Amino acid sequence: MKIEFSKAEYRTLLELLYLAEWMLTAHDDAPDPAKERHYLLCQKIYASAKAMGCDALIENSKELRAFVPSAKLEEMDSLRDAIDAYNAETFWEELIERLIERDMNALLPTLTKEPSTPEEYWTLASPIEERYSTEFSTNGVRRLTIDGT
Repeated sequence: MKIEFSKAEYRTLLELLYLAEWMLTAHDDAPDPAKERHYLLCQKIYASAKAMGCDALIENSKELRAFVPSAKLEEMDSLRDAIDAYNAETFWEELIERLIERDMNALLPTLTKEPSTPEEYWTLASPIEERYSTEFSTNGVRRLTIDGT
């Protein structure tokens, strides 16, 4: 199969690859062999940057012996905004999910009958989720405290 891209489409593809690669590796301390196939595909696509007029966005690092996003690509406002929005949404979703899990783990032993279906579980968990969603959308972390401090 052969896919042809215009220069504008290729630039957009580089932006998407940067975001995908960032999401996959932003918190990695060491290379992850499970992500090697992603890395190799990015390298294959990055290798065409110069031919596609995007050499300002991808650099050939002699030190790493690899193609890497340039500072110009990494500092693009649209990409930084996308990452910031992703991080913010993920933070709130993850915080609420963990608080629901904590509260449900405390609640379940007190019930005479534990929920036997996901629907029964979420009937109990939904008001907890709503309470946290409302609190955080209204107040952010302003009223969040840790007991004993």
